[in-house]
Amino acid sequence: MALGVVVVAGAGVVLFQPDHREPALSVPDRVCQEAVSGTQVKALLPGTGEAFEEKRAVNFVVGGPQELGRCDLSGGGTDLEVTYKMVQEADFTWKSVQRETAKPGRTLIWFGLARGYTGSDRAALFVDCPSSAGRKDVLEVSVGINPAPEAEAGDRAAELSALVADVARVIGGGLKHCEGASRFPYGPPKLG
Repeated sequence: MALGVVVVAGAGVVLFQPDHREPALSVPDRVCQEAVSGTQVKALLPGTGEAFEEKRAVNFVVGGPQELGRCDLSGGGTDLEVTYKMVQEADFTWKSVQRETAKPGRTLIWFGLARGYTGSDRAALFVDCPSSAGRKDVLEVSVGINPAPEAEAGDRAAELSALVADVARVIGGGLKHCEGASRFPYGPPKLG
C-alpha cells in the first residue's frame, strides 16, 4: 500500500512539474520597419529561445531608402545585422568583390546583374547604380549572423543569400537611379 502511495505521489509530481521547454520563436511577417519579409529571417534564426526583437532599424522605410541603412534583429540567442550603403565609384572595384569571394568558405552569388558572395556567417550583394552625374555608384547590401546557428554551412549560405537578395530587391527598388536593381529576377540568387 505504501508503495502504491509513493508511485501515485511520484506520478503527480511529474505531471505537475512546470514545462521547461523554450517557447517557439515568433518572427513577424515584416521586419526592418516593415520593409523586409520575415520569412528568410525566420529561416536563419533558431526555432526556440529568447523572443524576437527588432533592436534598431534606420532608413528601411519602403520607397524612401537613403544613402545608408541598418537593421539589427535578434531572437533565440542569435543576432542578425542587415545593412545597405551606396558606395562611390572611387571607393569600389569589382576586383575587391572577387577578392572577398575567393576567401575560404565563400561562394559567389549572382542575382540578375548584381554579384556578391555568401558564406556561413555573412552574405553581401553589389548592384550597379549609375548616377545622373555620370558616376557609377554601387549599392552594397549585406547580412551577417552571430553566432551562426548549428546548420549545414551550405543551407545557411543559401538562406543568407536569399535574405540579402530580398533586402536588395526592396532597397534597390526604392532608389530612383539604381538601374541594376530594376532587373532583379524573382526568387533567390544563384550560388556558384
